[in-house]
Amino acid sequence: MEILGRYQLIDFRLYVITDRRRCHPTPLLDQVQRLLDLGVSAVQLREKDLPESEFRQLTESVLRLANDYQTKVFVNSHLELARQTGVDGVHLPTKLVDLIGKAKANELLVGSSAHSLAEAQQQERMGADFVTFSPIFPTPSKPGHVIGVESLAQVCQKLEIPVFALGGVKTNHITTCLQAGAHGVAVMSGMMSTKQVIKSYMEGFE
Repeated sequence: MEILGRYQLIDFRLYVITDRRRCHPTPLLDQVQRLLDLGVSAVQLREKDLPESEFRQLTESVLRLANDYQTKVFVNSHLELARQTGVDGVHLPTKLVDLIGKAKANELLVGSSAHSLAEAQQQERMGADFVTFSPIFPTPSKPGHVIGVESLAQVCQKLEIPVFALGGVKTNHITTCLQAGAHGVAVMSGMMSTKQVIKSYMEGFE
């Protein structure tokens, strides 16, 4: 029942990750509004280089925008800010997975980043609600390093929590990832693009 409950909580298939530089010159809040209007169900505010005060302002602004939508809002790494602002969840990189228990104690949904089967299994044991597994396809952020669809399929077979394919995922990759067992895909650059590109990703689940 616990695993089933965790699956029910992760009721989204497209997990959007923000990067204000990739949507420039469109302001990030305008891009988030676009995502909300198009029906995106989950957004992770990443923006790791923002000072904490600015990240808090961003988070509070996004929460105000999302108030009238059914969109889950996650913040990357900032556990205390997540607790204080009332977002739906926190996404923890590999170096911060020791905070999973504390995040769960604060009734936050927890996503975590995994790059190997061992990492993913450890994060599941620690209580993560879902993992992003990457990089599945070539991506400029990790040149020369690709895990591949076969490794994705292996992780999906071994884990009982949702797995999201991340890293270089294009619209034509969505079906391949789902057929490998992924619950969904996590996308940054494509979702920081135009309205039409965003819609094309969403149509990949229809």
